[in-house]
Amino acid sequence: MFLLKFPTHRFSCVNRMQHEKTCIDRRFGMILNDRNILCVFKSLLKHFKIHKKFFIPEVFLKIKVLNGVGILIVPFFIIIIRDLRLFIDPQLWAEEGTIYFREAYLYGFKTIFKAEFGYYSLLPRTFSYVSNLFPLETVPMFMILFSLFVWLVPHILIGLSRNERLHSFKNKTICSLILLLTGPSDEIFLNSINLHFVTPWILILIGMDNLNRISKARSVLYVFLSWVSLLNGSVSIFVLPTYIYLILSQKKYKFLIFSLFPVLIQLYSIFIFNNNNSFHDRFSFSMEEFNLVYYYRVLLGSFVGEIGSRYSILNLIEIQSWIKLKTVLFLFFTGLVLFVIKERNKFASSLMIGSVTVSILMYIFALNPKYPNLLIGAGRYFYLPNTMLVIGYLFFYFKKVDFKIPATLIYAIPIILSLFSSGVAYFNKSRYCSDCASWKTEVRQNFRQNKKIQISPKGWIIDFNL
Repeated sequence: MFLLKFPTHRFSCVNRMQHEKTCIDRRFGMILNDRNILCVFKSLLKHFKIHKKFFIPEVFLKIKVLNGVGILIVPFFIIIIRDLRLFIDPQLWAEEGTIYFREAYLYGFKTIFKAEFGYYSLLPRTFSYVSNLFPLETVPMFMILFSLFVWLVPHILIGLSRNERLHSFKNKTICSLILLLTGPSDEIFLNSINLHFVTPWILILIGMDNLNRISKARSVLYVFLSWVSLLNGSVSIFVLPTYIYLILSQKKYKFLIFSLFPVLIQLYSIFIFNNNNSFHDRFSFSMEEFNLVYYYRVLLGSFVGEIGSRYSILNLIEIQSWIKLKTVLFLFFTGLVLFVIKERNKFASSLMIGSVTVSILMYIFALNPKYPNLLIGAGRYFYLPNTMLVIGYLFFYFKKVDFKIPATLIYAIPIILSLFSSGVAYFNKSRYCSDCASWKTEVRQNFRQNKKIQISPKGWIIDFNL
């Protein structure tokens, strides 16, 4: 029987843990939360004369991989169970079929660089061309699987992040849940044309990672992902102020320059596109209307749900009462942002301010005057500012309470309200069209007869006739 003797002098690992907040293995740059287990584990290796270079790297690598993969389990499961019909009977969604897949089917790669709606969208173009390589009956399934993968990328980045506030599995899981459930618009769910409302989070999460502690290989991967995000629609342009600030705060100037190359291509697509759908023709702004829209759709909508939704906490209180509270809540929000800035919480402050910036840009270039009543509908345009606001508050919460009762319970109230109101709406709203024809049936019948296929939403038809 071996008798284990652990060091007991004042500089031992166990004693040092009483004074340090975090035990860091500097060789592998990995923060481990269970400090006692790590120290005892190293002492065992030393006692049995097992050299750590033969064992520790493999163990740590497995821990890192399992930690990253483990974060995916929750969002993957929640995405799948939202509506299994999307996987059993997959459907193409709106312009995903009538524009992108139709052009891929008829013209092949000739339209790969063609801009639509005033901007260039890389992912729906690419996914359409790849799906076109497979039998026509399987196209919607491949499009949904590709979209599912993109939906999971931000959660992979959360799982692998070395951000100081995302050091634990618990923090990562909460952040992942909020990113998935907040602003649960069915319009953006698992379709390639609305992925440009999701991919900006790739940019934000890259900026929030600790870029000084990542490998060169991951730096290259991050540059590639930033290019994909910036080339997939115009919405990523709206988060550039937040992204640039986060990168500059880490003094990663070369990384920033390389990652921003695609901005020139996207801006060229935006300004060269000259018709009624171009951004500069949509430009309009009304301070009075924006004030109301931001209050109800972002400031309130992020935490208590939307107007007109039967699952919304907001509807439990009369609308007149919310109007009376508008000035108070605006002042409270402004005070919170100023307090966060004073506390030098760069992640919380950049996301909260970024939420306002994105809301203004979204309103100017995409919403007004396209939608006459912005207090209902057009939910896809509010997903990004809503998630930025709630996750910004989450980072304030992480730094302020450090999970100490009762402060945790008090500061957690907005997060609990957000998860409840958004979560209920998430599972009760789906983009699946039960009244639409089955894609396989359409391919076997309609397509063979008149080269047309009905898709969702109801009334949308792909016409393959030239």
